[in-house]
Amino acid sequence: MALPGSGAISIGQVATEFGRANNMAAFYGAAAGIPASGTISLSQFYGKSSVFNVTLGGGANVNLRSWLVGQGWNQSAPVAVTITGWVYATYTGVYALVIDGSFPGGLTVYNNSSIIGCGGAGGPGAGVYINSSASSGINAGGGGGGGPALLVRSGVTLYNYGNILGGGGGGGGGASAARADYIYIDSYGSFFFGTSVFGGGGGGGGATLGSAAAGTGGGVAYGGMVYYDPIYYGATGSPGNSADGQAGGAGGSDSSLTGGAGGRGGWWGAAGASGGDVNNGGYRKGWNAGGGAGGVCIDGNGYINYGA
Repeated sequence: MALPGSGAISIGQVATEFGRANNMAAFYGAAAGIPASGTISLSQFYGKSSVFNVTLGGGANVNLRSWLVGQGWNQSAPVAVTITGWVYATYTGVYALVIDGSFPGGLTVYNNSSIIGCGGAGGPGAGVYINSSASSGINAGGGGGGGPALLVRSGVTLYNYGNILGGGGGGGGGASAARADYIYIDSYGSFFFGTSVFGGGGGGGGATLGSAAAGTGGGVAYGGMVYYDPIYYGATGSPGNSADGQAGGAGGSDSSLTGGAGGRGGWWGAAGASGGDVNNGGYRKGWNAGGGAGGVCIDGNGYINYGA
């Protein structure tokens, strides 16, 4: 319990609150704002507590212990942290919040908001490679895995009144298509007939705070002196955001043949969808790909004592 904020205050009250000897020299550095040496007075203890209480209003890629030291924690007092704003990761290779290191007086965290990992990127759509004598598929890319939310390597009492969520996995890229599985070259060896080709759609980004990368649409690469019928490029997937994992792009298409659509990015902690296959017949040139896995919510659950 905090000491009175005004009026009478005694050395006995201070000693009881901080569990130290009943003399002023014992209280140097006892709490934030209390000097570590020199003159010290009882009035400096108004409203002080043996517990270091602090509010975390949100942030990106937060190491809790480092942040607390920056807030004035003396690295020995008990700590109580109340999270009131979103704590999030900015890319999939880091945690939104890390709790590690030493907390000699104990640590209690009240999560009243969200701790969330970064969404995975959507995979690129499949394409087609063409040269003067052949065509071949360029396979789609898989969606990226969602990032983790919380890493715990120190004992903590956690009151979770909000959300702890891994990032959504990115959607996989869609398949590419061709109208026919052959190339026709004229007598000059330089003119391409016989088929139109259709790129696959890019996968959507997984759910995240901000914007997970969208998958690119499938395209066409070509070499030699080649002229070709129309090329239908796949569309780019949509980036993931805080509302949802987002839709993949459409496959390239004409009135009767379509490349595969990109897969939708996953919701928080969920896998992204696989990219679609070729629609309405035709030949698959590049294979579609799977979605990325959802991110881990908590790594180190055994260190946590959950409060009611």
